[in-house]
Amino acid sequence: MKYSEKKVNYDLNSFPFSVEAKRISKTLKLNNEFSKVISAGRARILFNSSRLLAKFNRELSFFNSKDSLKPFKVSLKEAEEAYQSATYLAGWADKLNFVINFRGGNELRQYLNEDGKPLGIVAVEIKNKFPLLSFVKNVFPALACGNSVAITENGNNSATLILKKFLEESGLPINTILFAEEKNLTEKIKYFKNPLLINQLSFLDDYPLNDAVFQCVKKIIYPEYNTYQSINVFIQEGQKKQFIKKLEISLSKLIYGNPFSENTDIGDLLFRKEKEDFL
Repeated sequence: MKYSEKKVNYDLNSFPFSVEAKRISKTLKLNNEFSKVISAGRARILFNSSRLLAKFNRELSFFNSKDSLKPFKVSLKEAEEAYQSATYLAGWADKLNFVINFRGGNELRQYLNEDGKPLGIVAVEIKNKFPLLSFVKNVFPALACGNSVAITENGNNSATLILKKFLEESGLPINTILFAEEKNLTEKIKYFKNPLLINQLSFLDDYPLNDAVFQCVKKIIYPEYNTYQSINVFIQEGQKKQFIKKLEISLSKLIYGNPFSENTDIGDLLFRKEKEDFL
C-alpha cells in the first residue's frame, strides 16, 4: 500500500485537544494582553505551536483535506510548508527591531505602527481552498508582532480551530484570537483581507530591462556603484558570480520581505511567489 493510500480516519471529537472556539462578542472584546508579552515570549509561543503542528501533522492534514476537499497527500505537503513558515516566523518574532529597519521587511512591518509597536488588533481572512496555509501566513505574522487577531470570514473550519488551540496550548492568552463577522469590525482595526506582499520593485517598471537591473543594483546592493562603468569594472574584476549571487539575494529580500540564506535559489523563490499570489 502506498503512503498516500493509507486509510486515515480521525474524528474531530477525539482529537487530543479541545477545539471549541469562543465566538467574539458584538463589541469585539479581544484580549490585548498579548501585546505586552516580550518578543522572546512571543517567539517561544510560536515555536511551541509549530512543534505541535509537526507532531500532529497527519491529523491536521486530514482536517485540512476535509475543509478544502484536497487529496490527503497534498494536505501533508501543505502541513510541512506551514510548519516551515511557522518556524521561520517564530525565529523572527524576537528580531523585530532589525526587521523594522530592514530594507525588505514589509511582510512583518505591515503589522506594526510606524514606531514599531503592535497595531493592537489585526483582522484577517482565511481562504477556503487554503485554510491551513492562510492561517499560518496571516495569523502567525500578526502574532509575531504582538497583535490580537480577529478572523473575519471562513474561520470556523477544523484546521483553523485546531491551530488556534495549538497556540493556546503553547501559552497564547485565551481570546487573543477570536472570530467575527466583517460587519462587526470597528474602524480602529487595520483589516488585511489578503496577505500583503508590498512590491518594492515597482520603481523598476519605468525602466527597460538593462536599466532596471542597474537601478536595482544601484539602490540595493552597492549604492556606491552609481554608474554603469563602475558596475562593469566590478564584474570584470573576476567577481561576476559574487555579483549575481548578491543580486539574487537582494531580489529575494525585496520579493518576500525576508532575508534568505545565500543558498536560496531565485528560481524557487519566483515559483513560491506565484503560489503566494494565488493564495
